[in-house]
Amino acid sequence: MFEANAHLDVGAGVILEPVVQYVVNPNTFWNPYTPRRAKDGFYGGFTLVVPLGTLLGLAPG
Repeated sequence: MFEANAHLDVGAGVILEPVVQYVVNPNTFWNPYTPRRAKDGFYGGFTLVVPLGTLLGLAPG
């Protein structure tokens, strides 16, 4: 697996973490009874971190 990711501060403590992966020769470890084997390919996604306590003034920040 090859991966590129980032950690971007959007402002006010909000953080965006995008990720792109290229999977080579994947296996079926998490789904052992599948009749088909997965092919090589790309995966993309992101995580959005929102500190609600800080934004609402409940936590020191």
